[in-house]
Amino acid sequence: MIEPQPKKEIVLKDFTRAELAKFNGCPGPDGVETPIYIAVRGDVYDASSAKHLYGPGAGYNIFAGHDASYALGTFSLEPENVDKPIDNLTASELDQLMEWKQTYDTKYILVGRLVD
Repeated sequence: MIEPQPKKEIVLKDFTRAELAKFNGCPGPDGVETPIYIAVRGDVYDASSAKHLYGPGAGYNIFAGHDASYALGTFSLEPENVDKPIDNLTASELDQLMEWKQTYDTKYILVGRLVD
């Protein structure tokens, strides 16, 4: 009888914006590619499995290493709309953001929280 493998426990980490910015899928100082982390509504997700979407040169790379909340709520791919507070989003934009959050909750691994 094959014993099931124990699930690997994920320890959630607190990320500052400066720390999150390091996880953009580009090679780090050691030449090794970093994971792709994206923050949505305060949660940080590992989107490395979707490198074709978020990796260097990909269409949604603007989100990699950033808080994408405002940009997702406003359907924006403009650099000025990442890492932006969501206080000024309309009710419909907040609804859109929550739909994106549900997508990230189901597709990607939660690795931490954005703390600043």
